[in-house]
Amino acid sequence: MIGRLVGGVLVTLTSLLAPAAPQLQAGAVRVAPLGAPSLMSGTGTVLLRGKLASSLHLTLHGAFSVGHARNLSWDLLRATGVTAHGYHETVVAEHFHFTVRPQSHEDLIQDGLSIRRFTWTDPPANTVIRVTVKRTLRVTTPLRRSHSHAAYPLSSVPSDVQPFLQVTPSLKLSASQRSLVRGLVGHRRLERKIVNRVANWVASHLRYDASLAGGPYNASWVLTNRRATCQGYASLMAGMLRVLGIPSQVVYGWVSSKPLTIRSGGSYQTVSWAPGTKGAFHDWLNVYFPGAGWVAFDPQREKFFVDTRHYSLLTAADASDPLLGAYIADPVGNDSVTGRLLSNGGPEAVPEDGSLAAQAREHDVARLHVSSIVHDVHSLTLFAR
Repeated sequence: MIGRLVGGVLVTLTSLLAPAAPQLQAGAVRVAPLGAPSLMSGTGTVLLRGKLASSLHLTLHGAFSVGHARNLSWDLLRATGVTAHGYHETVVAEHFHFTVRPQSHEDLIQDGLSIRRFTWTDPPANTVIRVTVKRTLRVTTPLRRSHSHAAYPLSSVPSDVQPFLQVTPSLKLSASQRSLVRGLVGHRRLERKIVNRVANWVASHLRYDASLAGGPYNASWVLTNRRATCQGYASLMAGMLRVLGIPSQVVYGWVSSKPLTIRSGGSYQTVSWAPGTKGAFHDWLNVYFPGAGWVAFDPQREKFFVDTRHYSLLTAADASDPLLGAYIADPVGNDSVTGRLLSNGGPEAVPEDGSLAAQAREHDVARLHVSSIVHDVHSLTLFAR
């Protein structure tokens, strides 16, 4: 049989093989991000200047509970690096360490994701295979001014960008909601001004609500109820941009809780994500601009860049919970492939799913200062370059 792990429960989807053939079991894990920001008090958009670069040593832990299986393959997401206008992530090193060593591994691309598939021919029965993933990542965020003079509406969109114009079910808005979005355009004829207007509207009209972790996060519900986690912020801004024919990607990643310090005159203030935790999963956006390419945005806090506390895992068409891990195996007789359940309620805890604590060590070259403030949003501080 084939199945998916949704919220730690294995749900059977369909029969793969005829009854006389060997049986196959498979599963996957989906995880919902949280990513709560700690807001600075203020009004307007703070324009930042300076230098922003950070290195992160991230250690993630995961596990797979084995029952009785042969030819067990476990797919783990690889870090590949990201380049966007205003955000550059480089993978310096990546290592996987297992308590039961696999016989082989291979690197694959599946559904646009880079994975490493580890295989155990005859894994020990009734055991737990644990993995430790160590990554060294370097993120730089250029704080040069970001200019785009692309006219609106966009005259052409490259073929590889066009999939990010599609309105997926979670991004669909009602007719009245689409009318509200189009009303934000007014007489503006530059894409940058329209995207800026949409980002301001989303940031100003939504309230962060951690109780909504895991949903609902679809754009229509968020626009109606005006509260969300990061998934909802990303869904709504992406949905609004799709109505306007502006391509957007949702970035799924991880945010560190270590604050960034910003100099404002003679005083210092901090920006922090996921305060009080070791970090959290988070969604943000890339928006496409002709001539500049993909430009990073975080509609909760930041416009035309994201800071170096953001570490990208993958990009997708919308903010649906991503598939971060998968397994497939041959059972032995009538025995179960998977063993006793782990603490998350399922047989698998992939390193990226947050079931087991991650540790991070960071080194910064971050000298930020406020260059000016634009009073374009109310009761909120946004950051831009």
